[in-house]
Amino acid sequence: MQESLHLYGHLQPKIIYTDNPAADKQFLEHVFESLHENVVPVDTHATLKALVRPQDVNISLQSLASGIESGLAKIVDDLSIDDETSHVVVGFDAEWNVDFTHGGASQPTAIIQIAYGKWINIFQVLFTSCKS
Repeated sequence: MQESLHLYGHLQPKIIYTDNPAADKQFLEHVFESLHENVVPVDTHATLKALVRPQDVNISLQSLASGIESGLAKIVDDLSIDDETSHVVVGFDAEWNVDFTHGGASQPTAIIQIAYGKWINIFQVLFTSCKS
């Protein structure tokens, strides 16, 4: 991802969310040097209320190419081809299964989640068959 961002002239990430920060922090900071810039440590606040998705934020689950393309078009449409400084900000996450029977090898990406504007897009990009 870091190489692709550089190749296509995009900025490196300034913020990354992970569901396992203790395990991922060192790796992510090594890969993305930009994560070392302007860091302000935050104390743990166990008393904070749980985050609730606002009612005006929509969730879109897509598994067909046409639905995925439609979801991505909402993002691309906000970019201006005439303005080189045009940009969008998204939240991005990918999920995949881990095969513990073969040394913990990762499998292909199965789910991609992209949050943009008032939409949370969940794209199922890999289908696995059930074995009986």
